[in-house]
Amino acid sequence: MLTSNINIYGKAGNEIQFLLDEMDIFERVIDIFLVGVSLGILYDLSEKNNTSETKKSIFPNVISKESGRIKLLSTLSYLIANDGKKEIENNEILKEAFGDWYIDGDYKEKYNNMIENGIGGIHYLYNKIIMDNATSKEEYLQNYFKLINEIGEDEIDNLDERAILKGIRG
Repeated sequence: MLTSNINIYGKAGNEIQFLLDEMDIFERVIDIFLVGVSLGILYDLSEKNNTSETKKSIFPNVISKESGRIKLLSTLSYLIANDGKKEIENNEILKEAFGDWYIDGDYKEKYNNMIENGIGGIHYLYNKIIMDNATSKEEYLQNYFKLINEIGEDEIDNLDERAILKGIRG
């Protein structure tokens, strides 16, 4: 799991490139991806990772350095995706969510849920950044801070949401 690229294709890949080029706040693809995952989880956004020629990659050395955050967000994404599923017992969901990541196949659903939340969150982030016909770095940054303030004004009822906000705010 932590030894291969995370590839983000198509529209989301283009949006990542735009955010890297046009904003001085994001330095790496992983930074945008982790904010996207956090937003995807927080706002229940998810989208399949469709393949296309356009892609942005997060390489294994970066993934390894961020493995703690990746595992946390993957686990949260998995727990939320399986919340309320009656065919799986709660104890079984917890075992799967917090189980051994290195058992073959044990991580794939968690990892895929996280990537889908990331893509949905990247679209949301991009649309918030370019809203109000923003065309300059200053306007993009203002819109980003508006987003952060909007999130700050949302009622946060539980520790999971607080942890996600910590990931977005840094």
